[in-house]
Amino acid sequence: MAVNQVYLRLYDYNMSFAMENMKIFLSNPTEDKILLKPAFKLFGLMPKLDLNATEIHNFSRVLIETEFEIPDWFNSHYKSHDLNKS
Repeated sequence: MAVNQVYLRLYDYNMSFAMENMKIFLSNPTEDKILLKPAFKLFGLMPKLDLNATEIHNFSRVLIETEFEIPDWFNSHYKSHDLNKS
């Protein structure tokens, strides 16, 4: 849910643009493309997934297009990590 919200918020809720940027990251995760910096600090850079282009597209689509229920605590958590657009 956090990935969904961060990508959508940073890309002005443009699902197509958010999904394209997620696909770029998933195709080749690098530090300069990281949007979830607190997760990176905790877990490090995610490994490159062994997925083909169709699988990356489908994975990105699920993460972006799913309407997750946002828990009450999420907005304050989001703001506490300074994830707002620069």
